[in-house]
Amino acid sequence: MTVDNTTKLFDKPICEKHLDCFANHGGKCVCLINNDFGKKDCPFYKRRKRYEEEKRI
Repeated sequence: MTVDNTTKLFDKPICEKHLDCFANHGGKCVCLINNDFGKKDCPFYKRRKRYEEEKRI
């Protein structure tokens, strides 16, 4: 399955738990199609600051 750049933000799942996540834009997760992990925390969560630091390496 491929996701192209025409996918709109309103198609993305709401994420109010990790507002500091690199993938959270306006309260929506831009990386995942579904963010229902049951009672578990999101395994993809990464703070935006850490993401930017690791991106520079």
